[in-house]
Amino acid sequence: LAGLYGVEQPALQQLQEPDGCVLCGLCVRTCEQSMSREAITCAQRSTERSIATAFHQVSDNCVGCGSCVNVCPTGVLHMEEQDGTRRIFWNRQLLNETELVACEDCGDEYTTRQLLDWTANRGERTTVDPEHPVCPACARARQARRIARPLAGY
Repeated sequence: LAGLYGVEQPALQQLQEPDGCVLCGLCVRTCEQSMSREAITCAQRSTERSIATAFHQVSDNCVGCGSCVNVCPTGVLHMEEQDGTRRIFWNRQLLNETELVACEDCGDEYTTRQLLDWTANRGERTTVDPEHPVCPACARARQARRIARPLAGY
């Protein structure tokens, strides 16, 4: 269209997206609205805009749930789990680092202590017990055993 209308030099600087982030803000909204946290935010303005934590420091407000990673349409937000630690990155910048908790039954590391505590203290009825963490697969197996016991007598 620029060539069609004779525009040779755009009046505004073009937004460069070398990292692939389209700055949609889904991650920020998910953190604020779904998780009731404000661990990440949009920093700067215009062509300098980015996703960041407060003061570009590792966020203490993050529970390490990974919701922001799950809604990211470009994959720029990503999560790595290694050596008992979950790390969440935007581009190559570390946003959060939390220690993983192992399942009491199978021993798999599946969640963070902060997320367990946050879920248990939300004020809603929940089956999460931070003192006895059990992964979803083992929780289903426990429930199936509870249901099967009374039926075994028939």
